[in-house]
Amino acid sequence: MMAIKQWFIDYIHTGVHAQQDDETRRQITVANLFSLLGWSITLAMGAAAIWRYNYPLAAILLTASALFYSSHFVFKIKRIHSPHKISSKLLLGCLLVLMVFLIFTGGHQKTGPLWIYILPPVVFFFSGLRRGVYLLSGFVLLIALLLFSPLENILLVSYAIEFKTRFLYSFLTVSLLFALYEYSRQQSYRDIQRLSQEFERQARHDPLTDLPNRRGMVEHLEYEFERAKRSRQDMTVMLCDIDFFKRINDNYGHDTGDHMLQQIARVFENALRGQDIVSRWGGEEFLFLLPETNAHDAFILAEKVRKRVASHLFSHQNVQLNMTISIGISEVSQSVTIDQAINLADHFLYQAKTAGRNRTMPCSEHLSQ
Repeated sequence: MMAIKQWFIDYIHTGVHAQQDDETRRQITVANLFSLLGWSITLAMGAAAIWRYNYPLAAILLTASALFYSSHFVFKIKRIHSPHKISSKLLLGCLLVLMVFLIFTGGHQKTGPLWIYILPPVVFFFSGLRRGVYLLSGFVLLIALLLFSPLENILLVSYAIEFKTRFLYSFLTVSLLFALYEYSRQQSYRDIQRLSQEFERQARHDPLTDLPNRRGMVEHLEYEFERAKRSRQDMTVMLCDIDFFKRINDNYGHDTGDHMLQQIARVFENALRGQDIVSRWGGEEFLFLLPETNAHDAFILAEKVRKRVASHLFSHQNVQLNMTISIGISEVSQSVTIDQAINLADHFLYQAKTAGRNRTMPCSEHLSQ
């Protein structure tokens, strides 16, 4: 029993890989499951048709069984690109042709058309709403022509007119219900994706300044550090702190302090280059990531940012004031890790504070040209 369970699990997960997105993995799993049901049921029905000496029906069912299995087998061929798309086309093509054949021949004692109701959910799942509507519309048109053709004896079996009309109406009703379900499912999926992206963004951004937060900045730092190592390019970090920010909160209130943080974040963004990233590192501290920048060029940029802040008039309601910042810089290298560089930048920031604030440390003459 355990062996059968393991075989079933391996079967439906054939072709599933960790690097695929959730929707692709879901489609592959369902395709394998439908393939298993398809080839096993048609194989059993084909064997039954042989037992009843209905060899034409048996040939079609056994062919369908082979095609259903082939939709699973494509996941084992590594050279095939996007095998889930090929598998879904095999499944849908085989199913559509088989349904037309069962209506055309009547199957066993005219019960063939009853299988048609499995079409709508399968078509909408693998094709989506728009393409599914097109496929089912074409299919309905085809079977309507077969059932209500003015040519006599076009079908190999005769159906009562009451059966044909009710059969077509019921199929249209089922198709409409599944179309509405698919529309609702797609809307829910898009809403979930949007919410997931928003939550993911919120987890990496500071809600007050809309800058990356510490978690978001760490991801940027790690990415740029690996890129700098591969390309042997420079990379520098700058740690900045607003001078005497506590006085603003104490004298004007935290609401004014929050607005000042928002305004200074915009000043930072406008002063930086396209490749640079600034984040709110915590409280009134901001961390700058400067890719492809050595310490000397970082000092020039830091002074540009510092002077722009010092010359900017910050205001909120009736409060207008000037602010200054202190900056510590440190270059990241093969021998200096990100954490070491940030700690070193923090050390230089402390030096800038103790030296009188509103300055960048280390000063330019201590940096290599």
